[in-house]
Amino acid sequence: MDQFDAFSVFFWDNNVHIGGRTYPLGQTTVDVLNLSTEEFNQLFDRTQAFGCTFDRMLERRDARMAEDVQAKFNAALDVISTLPPYRDLELDVAARTVFLTLRDMPEEWNETMRPDTEGGRLLWEFGAKVAALPERLNNFRGQVALMLEFFFEDLTRRGSSEYGRAFDDYYRAMIEGGETFFPFQKFEQSFPAELSFVPMRHPDKPDEYLVAEQAKFAELHFFLYTDFYRALAHGNAPRRCHNCGRYFLLTRGYNTCYCNNIAPGETTRTCRKVGAHTKERREREGASPVQQEYQRAYGRLKMQRSRRKKDAAEYNHLVAQAQDIRDAYARGELGEEDAIARLKAIGG
Repeated sequence: MDQFDAFSVFFWDNNVHIGGRTYPLGQTTVDVLNLSTEEFNQLFDRTQAFGCTFDRMLERRDARMAEDVQAKFNAALDVISTLPPYRDLELDVAARTVFLTLRDMPEEWNETMRPDTEGGRLLWEFGAKVAALPERLNNFRGQVALMLEFFFEDLTRRGSSEYGRAFDDYYRAMIEGGETFFPFQKFEQSFPAELSFVPMRHPDKPDEYLVAEQAKFAELHFFLYTDFYRALAHGNAPRRCHNCGRYFLLTRGYNTCYCNNIAPGETTRTCRKVGAHTKERREREGASPVQQEYQRAYGRLKMQRSRRKKDAAEYNHLVAQAQDIRDAYARGELGEEDAIARLKAIGG
């Protein structure tokens, strides 16, 4: 049985097996990045309500508060259990009565109410993990979103090598920034886990077995960082859709800036279907008269090429000529009327 602060997953190849389900590396990271504001606020409210009541109970050592603490922990656990990866795990139900059980054992209760005992230390750490969960989750989301936007978004190619180079740029920037602003705090991406190697039946091929790496984590963000960085090493990475703004997973070098979910305002068409057209329309609506004339000239040339009215050499020459006119206007070397007249003559 898994617990909130002690759960296991299984890694092999480009996959992670969580409870009874298998995901490509990085998919759990994507799901966490896509948590809604409402989900996050609910998690924050319930964990903080638990934390405040829990702290008062420890301060007063009042066994009569155990029922209230248990109720608030269970309410927090109701939300926690919907988060990835907890939603796929079979969490130990004993956690839902742990404070009541402790209350009914006076000797153990008295020991755990003392911070100088082993039991007291473990209980305090448990409560602190619950209360700190939203902050640590938010830090993970913020760090990964920043890394993806400023170091990964402009990559022209996608794959483990390109991700490695982008991560190197990010890593160096964080070290240099840390030396400037946090000279006594070393930047590193190191997360504890208890590892073991076990045989596992292949989830999709019942007659085959795998050598799987079982990893046990004591905190959610330790697993999330591991999932994210393992994904990069295997060529997977989250990306924010240019149409709907939600994150999706690019797997093993596949490169697109649109997800395959139903697009906003659509009933059947995906962002991948409508995104490019929407982007083109937005760019066209915001274009200058010269840019608009360039788009028309380019469209004429494409049409003539598709109808074989121009061969490849002539088509490429005229496209290059149109680009030169557009760029000369942008540099201030041609006036607007002159540039538009020249573009109208191309492919006319």
